Amino acid sequence: MSSPLVYGGFIYILGRSGGLIQCLDASTGEEVYKGRLPNAADFWASPWAYGGRVFCLDDAGTTHVIEPGKELKVVATNRLEDKFWASSAISDGMLILRGTAGGLYAVK
Repeated sequence: MSSPLVYGGFIYILGRSGGLIQCLDASTGEEVYKGRLPNAADFWASPWAYGGRVFCLDDAGTTHVIEPGKELKVVATNRLEDKFWASSAISDGMLILRGTAGGLYAVK
């Protein structure tokens, strides 16, 4: 199960089934929105933030890029041909992803 992400005054929580996402106000805990990312599979990997965006990698290999804020706004999707259950790692400006089929991906 993914860990929540605190970013830009919000808490992002991904549901395990069917692309569920919930956004809470970090200072009050109140729900800002709850919805589904379009065409998203299940989430096991934790979301991460970079460059003013929130990234959510589903287990089917699609990264859903959302704009942080009070509305659910998907700005891009990116696909890798693998399954992903592990959370990403970031080191030296490089994003590292591990697929279940043995693939290791480094994005700089």
